[in-house]
Amino acid sequence: MRRHFPLIMPRAILLASLVSVLLTGKTSAAIGSCEFSDSSLSFNGTPAQQAACLLRDVRRFGKVDKTSKALDPSFSSLINGAISVEKGSLLKYLQSSGIAETDIGGSIANPLSHAGSGDSKMPEVIYFVIHDVSSPNYAKNSFPDDINEASWSGNDLVRWQHDTGAHVYVNRVGQSTTARDLSIPWRATKFEVDLGVRSKGLFVHVELIQPRKSASPGPIGNDAVAPEPGFTKAQLQRLAVVYVAASVRRRRWLVPAFHAVLDEGIPDGHDDPQNFATNAWISEVLSLVSTIQHQK
Repeated sequence: MRRHFPLIMPRAILLASLVSVLLTGKTSAAIGSCEFSDSSLSFNGTPAQQAACLLRDVRRFGKVDKTSKALDPSFSSLINGAISVEKGSLLKYLQSSGIAETDIGGSIANPLSHAGSGDSKMPEVIYFVIHDVSSPNYAKNSFPDDINEASWSGNDLVRWQHDTGAHVYVNRVGQSTTARDLSIPWRATKFEVDLGVRSKGLFVHVELIQPRKSASPGPIGNDAVAPEPGFTKAQLQRLAVVYVAASVRRRRWLVPAFHAVLDEGIPDGHDDPQNFATNAWISEVLSLVSTIQHQK
């Protein structure tokens, strides 16, 4: 289910830079176009500046836009500020909406993981990584007509509950399941593996269900083509719920990031999520926060 493809544009210099940082103790290194601080175990800049770099659009075969994403100013203000949703208010919203905490990463009463594979002396989760499962691959065939309906087998969450490659899985009809509680340290990107065990627990990972098919021309068996739009409104809405719940548990807004951006420049990197409507998702987050804050 984790997808790989031949490296399109090697960047050995970037990898060498990262190795140098880890060995020499220098304070930062360029990871793709984002600057990562080895001392603070975080990307440089405000949360909004980090998000603008880490949410750059991802194209086919893992090509990442060079220009930082222009984020909604309201979202930038939100994540640069203190958490503005109380646990009690979130719990009330979840109960009224029929959403189980166990389906969105675990109890909101519990804290998230710490880096260093759960070392309480190291930073708690900072980053919320968005993936897509890139499966199944329909090769040269058309996508089934029902991929956005409960009848499509890919939307059956039972098949994802035991896939522990990520923390939470969100299907295309707006349902989710927890494969691994957000309190459990986990790594799901090559970037984290390169950083070593210190990174384990610094990121939480959410997979969006999305099939693929092959691009032509392209490597044999490639899965570069995703549906358009890539994700449904219901899927983005549930992703917003998972994001807000994770941030409330962390007591600060997490910095959202794309898998492919984190792996930018790393050989055999990933290309997900494809066709992600970032601005639409941000709108769902802002709408959800407003709804929770103003519920009766």
